[in-house]
Amino acid sequence: WPVAQRVEEDRAVAVVAEHRWSVALVGAPGIGKSTAAARVTDRVAGRDGTGRTVVVPITAVAASRSMPFGAVAERFGELPASISELSDDTGAEQRFRAIEDLVDRDVLLRVDDADHLDAISARYVAWLVRRQGARLVLTCRDFTALPEPLRALWQDDLLERIDLQPLTLHETAALVAEALGSPLENASAERVHRATAGNPLYLREVVRAARVSGALDHTATGWYWRGRVTASDSLADMYRTEL
Repeated sequence: WPVAQRVEEDRAVAVVAEHRWSVALVGAPGIGKSTAAARVTDRVAGRDGTGRTVVVPITAVAASRSMPFGAVAERFGELPASISELSDDTGAEQRFRAIEDLVDRDVLLRVDDADHLDAISARYVAWLVRRQGARLVLTCRDFTALPEPLRALWQDDLLERIDLQPLTLHETAALVAEALGSPLENASAERVHRATAGNPLYLREVVRAARVSGALDHTATGWYWRGRVTASDSLADMYRTEL
């Protein structure tokens, strides 16, 4: 796991476990947001010796954005009928039976791709943080694209933003060496780093394609990159989907 991302991960764990705030992990596709979020929630839950902390994973997708409670329905059973029920009056807690079985637990929400949450799911997640004391670890590509209820958590100092940084040249070379079992020659490492822009997902797919095509040549001193740096079919398919 890259050194820079371990530092950011440690910072996120401290925010959630020690300060009991929520955190947003922000970065480009493939930068490792989901992996980091899972590691953070696992580490925070692991610190609880009583077993009271329960991690609730939620994954939002673009297709569910038009569906009320599209992202959270499968995790929380019966939910409010409409956004109008998400009020702050004294009867709100009685109406929200969806978390009844979590009342005596320390709820830790992990929301992947939170910028794809529908408006009502976002309001519900924010309600859990504000009224029920849940902590939240979310991931997003674009912080400004987060639904307003979640951005409001940041504005009210209930959510800290942490930007995940691309791999450095040294980290790129170290990851490739670990994957291949021996070092990557310096000039080859520089080429790969430039081509992948320090993105772990791109790096994995480029190395995978090079192994298949024979572009990587192993010698007594390590690995050398021969020929072009190309993407795997799966990475090319991902680009096509995005476009």
